[in-house]
Amino acid sequence: MKKYLFILLALLPMMLFTACSSDKEEETPNALVGTTWQNFEKEGDKITSMTVLEFKSNTVVKIIVDEDLDKNPTDEDHDEGEATYVLNGKKISFKRDIYTGWGEVDGDKLILQLVDDGKIKTMVFTKR
Repeated sequence: MKKYLFILLALLPMMLFTACSSDKEEETPNALVGTTWQNFEKEGDKITSMTVLEFKSNTVVKIIVDEDLDKNPTDEDHDEGEATYVLNGKKISFKRDIYTGWGEVDGDKLILQLVDDGKIKTMVFTKR
């Protein structure tokens, strides 16, 4: 009995001084966090619209869209908002309200496909 009590007392300090891990795991940023990507649509030599993606965190991207740049742009032609995204290797998917997009990151190119007016539209973004 004394032997078991001695072993128990010897193990007690080890259990008391064992550190527990933090409940909150720190997020490791993915390769897109802090980067900005842009897409320009042109008609001839004129840029007609511009879309910018700013990756704010592992899950949030800010989307800035300026349309009708070939005309007199107004406040209605400018839109900013946030979307959520998931990056799995080179594959990426977006969700903003009812809109979704998917694609692939390849170096300094981000190729996205999204549904626009019932049709699949492909947009190629380049890293700034």
